[in-house]
Amino acid sequence: MRSKSPRRPTRATVDRALKRLALEFAARVVEELAALGLFESDDAATLAAEPSPRRRRTVLALEEVSAKIVELVASRGGPLAIGTMATALGIDRRELAHPLALLVTQGKLVRTGARRGARYAEAKRGPTRRRREATSITSGRRKPPRS
Repeated sequence: MRSKSPRRPTRATVDRALKRLALEFAARVVEELAALGLFESDDAATLAAEPSPRRRRTVLALEEVSAKIVELVASRGGPLAIGTMATALGIDRRELAHPLALLVTQGKLVRTGARRGARYAEAKRGPTRRRREATSITSGRRKPPRS
């Protein structure tokens, strides 16, 4: 009878192991440098600290950011790039992508251009039937068709 070979680790398992090893290595390097007097103890503790885990945003946080975006676009009058919005709101660009996509789907904003050239402006008219039935912030899924 043939013996089973051990299971190959998943990508996530390998990533976690590498991250742990890298943090351990960094902590050792910082300890050695601190022992040589190249770092003060406060600096060493800060550098060796593990980064905080990524947190999931709540529905209320998404709605709050969405409201700020709509208010900003309305106040500026013309189309805005995502970088301009991020700077004006003091929010990271990556945190604006999801609320912007939801606002476009809901018909509150209109996107013109693509990728780096994308600009967002206020929608001139209300949402179409298709957009009304599309994704909402609270559900995250398309609503079923009416029977």
